[in-house]
Amino acid sequence: AVGSAKTNVGHLEAASGIVGLLKTALSIHHRKLAPSLNFDTPHPAIPLAELGLAVQRETGDWPRPGQRLIAGVSSFGMG
Repeated sequence: AVGSAKTNVGHLEAASGIVGLLKTALSIHHRKLAPSLNFDTPHPAIPLAELGLAVQRETGDWPRPGQRLIAGVSSFGMG
């Protein structure tokens, strides 16, 4: 699943990375995938299904119950 914290709280500039980390940590702690809000249709040039990806549209369970959870957070700043 692919998600973003920006859809939940907006872009927080310098704090956006920590918000992504917090959303991910809470997701792992509660063993629930949080949704990305207001997502309708992916850009046609991005083949999500072919890449094995899906945008998390609603709260759900991690795909492998009982196994170790692994997640990644991407964040960068400019300026």
